[in-house]
Amino acid sequence: MSAISVRRELRRQCYLWYAYQSRRWHATQTLCWETGGSDAVRSRLPACVVQTYGERIDKIEIALGDTARYVSDGQASKLSQAIKVIALELGKRSCRNEFGGVYGELYRRFDITGYKLLPAAKFEDAMQFLKSWYESLTDNTSTILARTST
Repeated sequence: MSAISVRRELRRQCYLWYAYQSRRWHATQTLCWETGGSDAVRSRLPACVVQTYGERIDKIEIALGDTARYVSDGQASKLSQAIKVIALELGKRSCRNEFGGVYGELYRRFDITGYKLLPAAKFEDAMQFLKSWYESLTDNTSTILARTST
């Protein structure tokens, strides 16, 4: 790769980052920039390409900008504490480390790959699931309720 192409790519990435951060970017600008950049090029692009590209950018911006999409740090901590209580109770009975099993069941139940990736809308359902599990183990919710309440 030549120094000119490296410089061009770096300049392009910096420009894209600045434009994204300042919210001054449009899908047609991205297309023109990536294809060599003139209005003549833009006018030759099919409208469906511009629209599809714009929709993809909008979806990405929504996903990245939506801070309420996943559980908050506080909610994640409550989940972790509830999981810990259940895993320790199961561990007393089996004399094994049960953390992986409890996390795994939560992941399967809510179709996630990590407890911090639980959708915020499903937090109460997850806590209810964990509380029910703890109740079935001990016939008592006082410990899990005390450790996970705010």
